[in-house]
Amino acid sequence: MGSRKTGSLKAFKSGAGKIANAKFLTQGTLYPDVIESGSKDGSLSANIKLHHNVGGLPAELGFELIEPLRDLFKDEVRADFSK
Repeated sequence: MGSRKTGSLKAFKSGAGKIANAKFLTQGTLYPDVIESGSKDGSLSANIKLHHNVGGLPAELGFELIEPLRDLFKDEVRADFSK
């Protein structure tokens, strides 16, 4: 898993390097992803999936992470974007 993650970071850096002045990474994390990746109070009761990209970016990437949908469920996103 470690080499796959390292390879993904290298690929991301390479692609991001082609975009002048890139400072932000917008990610479509939804609230169920946050819940499934663990709770904020340290409880493991909701710790179902550990593979989501929740919790920030490695500092070495040099981007600020923006997650505008982080507090929404899928039905809320669909309702907002169907208007």
